[in-house]
Amino acid sequence: MMTRTAVLLILVVLTVGGAYWLSLDNASPGVAEEHRWLNEFSAQASSINAVTVSNAQGVLFAATQINGDWMATHVDANQAFPVNRQALGELVSTLRQTSVVEPKTASAEYYPRLGVEPLSSADAQGTLVELGTGKQRWAVIVGNTATNGMGQYVREQQADISYLIDASVPLPSSATDWLISDVLPFGAAEVAGIEITHADNRKITLSRNDDDMAAPWRWQQQPRNRTLTYPGVLAQSVADIVDIRYAGVAPYIQEEWEQRALLGNVRITLKSGSEVVAYLAEADEAGAYRLWISTPDNPQWISDWVFELSDFQAAPFRLTADDLLQSEDK
Repeated sequence: MMTRTAVLLILVVLTVGGAYWLSLDNASPGVAEEHRWLNEFSAQASSINAVTVSNAQGVLFAATQINGDWMATHVDANQAFPVNRQALGELVSTLRQTSVVEPKTASAEYYPRLGVEPLSSADAQGTLVELGTGKQRWAVIVGNTATNGMGQYVREQQADISYLIDASVPLPSSATDWLISDVLPFGAAEVAGIEITHADNRKITLSRNDDDMAAPWRWQQQPRNRTLTYPGVLAQSVADIVDIRYAGVAPYIQEEWEQRALLGNVRITLKSGSEVVAYLAEADEAGAYRLWISTPDNPQWISDWVFELSDFQAAPFRLTADDLLQSEDK
């Protein structure tokens, strides 16, 4: 009886094992090599000092450590721009912590199904992520998200085997996605006053009023018989000006900037007494505005750049009385 039971158990194990390998072979044609993924990456991740992200259209993001700071090198050949370290950290952390769910195909003819074909291929879908320490380099093609939404297909650039991993790799969707988002070196709480001057010399002057918690900002030119659109509109306007958002950047070249027609400027006075002046140029044919920020009292890296703004992003710097007041029809 015991012998018969043992034989049945062995048959079951062999059947299940055979079914597993058959299913793996059917789902992943060409899988026949040892399962390796980013060899030594976890141990070396803290030493990474260069990252490049590319797709079929070209380099989307490139950054390197310069004197301990992460700086983007893809926006200009001669000038580097500060990087959003959190976004970069999330990329490295995800690759470091992710696990392989299962090996997939090692046959190039099946790569397009997973989006892990070489970027040189026609209609390449994937994104190439390259990371280096100076002594070691890793290059991973990040492909499609799994059909069930759980995980993503990847393949090391020089390897045949592809994998399904248990995470989605965070990637930039544009050249500015992983650039630093905090442009000004201060927040709204440090601002004492703002004066917006339009090209026709119309002004809007906002002054901090710390004695009134309900109305911490005053608009000096506010008509006495008109009501603000809502109670916090002045504070929100200040916050929108300080929290600059942009669509692109380019090096500041004085001769080129002086050729632009200006719509006006925004002078920001800090509680410390220092001033920052932002100059807004007219929109180009594509509807993009340009913003240059002068920091004469405390020179900052931002003065080396011109920021490209969409119509929405430029709106705070074009603030008018009509934006602050309720319609007279109300």
